[in-house]
Amino acid sequence: MFKAVIGLSVFFTTQAVMSQGFLQGSEHSVALYTGIAKMQCSSIDGDFRETQFQCRSSRMFPTEGDYFAGPGGIQADQFTLTVVQESGERKATRTLSYEPNLGRSRDRVELWTTSGIQRGLLGLGKNRVQWKMLSRGAKIAEGEFVSTVSRRTQLRCDSREYFSAVTSDCENQFSICEQYFQEVVCN
Repeated sequence: MFKAVIGLSVFFTTQAVMSQGFLQGSEHSVALYTGIAKMQCSSIDGDFRETQFQCRSSRMFPTEGDYFAGPGGIQADQFTLTVVQESGERKATRTLSYEPNLGRSRDRVELWTTSGIQRGLLGLGKNRVQWKMLSRGAKIAEGEFVSTVSRRTQLRCDSREYFSAVTSDCENQFSICEQYFQEVVCN
């Protein structure tokens, strides 16, 4: 009986250690989208402008943000993820809050982003993700896993026309392309 309990304990401990990572898995893919947004702007005083923007974006599947799951039974309040790409060139670090009762991060970790303001944690190819579990700033556990991001085929999106009564809208590619990708069909 004692041997069986020890065997089960080792099995469950091994299972907990092997489960660190993103809840939706370590395999991701990125689709690139391109298309044209045509813009016509006119104002009350008769100014008229016409332009078109070549819009580009990308999206990660199955998700662009995911929860990080730590080892079972760890009473951490924070965790740190440090990512080094296969090439060794790209390195990103995030420290976030951890919910030990849930066994995962409090918030989703931003894995991929197309915003110029923030950079996603992962890059294309193999990403070595080193994790450290912290309790009041002290390291209580650490490990690593690999998360792979592959590229899907590029998708072309239908053209779309927009009209505005504000001439400066014809100069705002970022907001027009953002709206464009929320409304357009890509295939």
